[in-house]
Amino acid sequence: MTDSLSVEVSQPLAEARQYRVATTDQYAAAGDRLKGIMALKRRVAETFDPIISKAHAAHKEACARKKEHEAPLLEAESLYKRAMLVFQSEQERRAREEQARLDELARKEREKLEAQAVKAEAKGKVEKAEELRDRAATVPAPVVSIETPKVAGISTRETHKAVVFDKMALIKAVAEGKVPDAVLLYDQAALNAQARLLKSALNYPGVRTEIIKTLASGANG
Repeated sequence: MTDSLSVEVSQPLAEARQYRVATTDQYAAAGDRLKGIMALKRRVAETFDPIISKAHAAHKEACARKKEHEAPLLEAESLYKRAMLVFQSEQERRAREEQARLDELARKEREKLEAQAVKAEAKGKVEKAEELRDRAATVPAPVVSIETPKVAGISTRETHKAVVFDKMALIKAVAEGKVPDAVLLYDQAALNAQARLLKSALNYPGVRTEIIKTLASGANG
């Protein structure tokens, strides 16, 4: 059946490619041909919709079974990742605290040497004062490294996410040319809904209403 249907559905396309509407009779004839096309579309639907429904049902069942089997694995994956990220965060916190402690020790050492230099200078020991100041300027501040085990195939990825906490401030910055206008994405679906509701009465700054005409044919139109 599908072979004969293939022949039938190909004929209207060949005719439509050559058809021109220049008279009222041709306009009416084009409408009749549209009705014939709608009838063929119904036959196509009757032929293939049951097949599609069965395939869809099988696909849906397979997806459900896959999801069922993946669920415990995804949960376990999430738990392991969360635990590892918590460990990383704790290591980073400890490293920051240790770095701050060492920085403070270095600062105190520099202050002590500077104070000794001032005393030496007061006693006329200029060379000693200069030596102490040189030592103060070169007091090392050790850099604390984070000790996180390396696991082959596992890596940490950092992504940055922008959070808009003041929408009007952002809009103002775009209007002033301080921020690229690409960051302000308008909602086309919402605008189309307003256009359908208000029609020509839509009067938003920077927005106009366009009328797009389509032909409806048969029950599907």
